[in-house]
Amino acid sequence: MQVQQENLEQISSQLIIHSDQARDYFVKALADARQLKIHSVEQNLAKAEEELEFAHKLEAELLDREKQGAGAGVSMNHVHAQGHVMNATTIGYLTREIINIHTSKVNKQF
Repeated sequence: MQVQQENLEQISSQLIIHSDQARDYFVKALADARQLKIHSVEQNLAKAEEELEFAHKLEAELLDREKQGAGAGVSMNHVHAQGHVMNATTIGYLTREIINIHTSKVNKQF
């Protein structure tokens, strides 16, 4: 069965939506860390991880379909969506590192 182009476009749109949500939650977590709102930091990191995990599951679904011979070809929207996912993944990694550095410095002060 061939994956329909519309389906690929829908999944690509979902990748953009969920990875952008993840990015926004990571940015909120950084802002909260700056203000030492630890509970909010943890909540925003958890929400970001949920969004990013959902995006990664969508990617895995597309990869599984391709392995089964149901690939949909190349779509510029999908390439664009992959950029959003990678951006959110990178921001997530850097956010966690910055928060760890910040909180360890703050903890040493007290």
